[in-house]
Amino acid sequence: MELCACIRAFEYVVEKGTELGVERVLIVTDSLYVFENHRRAATWRANKWTNSAGRPMENSDLWKRFLAVRQRARLRTEIIWKKGKKTATLKMVNRAAKEAGKSPHIFDRGFRPGKVADSKVKSGSSSMYLANGQTTTIRIYRSGMSRKIAHKLIFDVFDELTNSYTHKRFAYAEADTAARLHRKHCYKVRFNRDAKHPTIEQNLR
Repeated sequence: MELCACIRAFEYVVEKGTELGVERVLIVTDSLYVFENHRRAATWRANKWTNSAGRPMENSDLWKRFLAVRQRARLRTEIIWKKGKKTATLKMVNRAAKEAGKSPHIFDRGFRPGKVADSKVKSGSSSMYLANGQTTTIRIYRSGMSRKIAHKLIFDVFDELTNSYTHKRFAYAEADTAARLHRKHCYKVRFNRDAKHPTIEQNLR
């Protein structure tokens, strides 16, 4: 959302900047995601939208638009961060957004198509799986393209000791592997040994 807001601001400058006599663009955001990554986006693009660990970066479609429209603006630009959500209204909006994010029955597909189902783990959000070559039983509940040849899979991790799903995690898979892994289904899979770029290497059953 914050990245889209930045894109729209630059689009407005491209459209109206000359007419309004705009000489400089200053964007103030409370999004650490935008602030910390807007300078890295050009490097991601040069690396075919992967980071230094080789992991595909999310929202590459939006970052492409951001870089393109910022260049078209042809003005000195600066993005600074300030703590937000100070007013009662902004705090209310923030609470509502977080609650909506926890509601599995309404899924905002955004700018990248994907598939989604309900997680068996009731609270919390997914975090990156710490791959160490282990074999794990997982249940996939969401998937989406990260690049043309890579998929991001979000899944519940099954704990055989407690006979229950205990964590929400995500990892990646090449297209041919991802094509055999479907949401709402359980699989025993083997991961690679790269904790910075966890990848499902083999579907064992």
